[in-house]
Formats: sequence, structure tokens, C-alpha cells
Amino acid sequence: MRYLGDDWRPDRCGVLIDIVGGEGGEIPAGFPQVALKFDIVDSPRVLAWEPLIAFIASEIKRGRPVFLGIPAAVGYERRKVFLNELMADAVASRDRMQIIDGLVAAFQTGVRDEMKEKTIFD
Repeated sequence: MRYLGDDWRPDRCGVLIDIVGGEGGEIPAGFPQVALKFDIVDSPRVLAWEPLIAFIASEIKRGRPVFLGIPAAVGYERRKVFLNELMADAVASRDRMQIIDGLVAAFQTGVRDEMKEKTIFD
């Protein structure tokens, strides 16, 4: 994504942006079957970073599917939490704190799911 500046380099911001397809039914019907996934690669503190909040909110507002990628233990697949439905009210309100709260809740959901699966299979 050449239009993003150097601040968006994953080693600087802690977020890796990826384009993911809808194979496997991960993207609900009614949405384009190509999505953006924002992988948190460092600290979840980045969820309060204004450029990230604005980018995610603008994509959701446009109706583009957006996922939040959750770190996983070595050998486990990253979790993806679909944000559009979860964040719709927060984005519509344009309330920064409500958007941050939604992102944190999505992150925590992904972490809980990761821990459940790890416990089940270990």
C-alpha cells in the first residue's frame, strides 16, 4: 500500500496490513470477498493509534470487510476477528473512545479464542 507513509511500516507501528480473500466463508455474504486484515504484531497499545483507528473506521464505513489479526503462539494460526458488524455502531457514532473500546474488545475476543483452542489441543 504505497499510499501509506513510513509510519505504517510494521517495524515502526506494530501493525501488518494484509489483503485476504473470502475463501472458506470467512467474509460474510453481502460483503466484497476481498478484505483487509490488520495484524497486531507488537503491542495491543497500537489499537489507540489515531491513524489505525481512522483507517479501520474509513474502511468499515465504505463497506469493505475488515479483520483484526490477533497474535498467536508459535505453531498456531493467527486468529482473525471480523470487525464490520462488531464496530458498525462505534464507527457510525464517530466516537473515538467507542471505536477504541470496540477494537480492544475484538482483540480480547481473539485472545480468548486462541487460549481456548490452545488449551483444547495441547
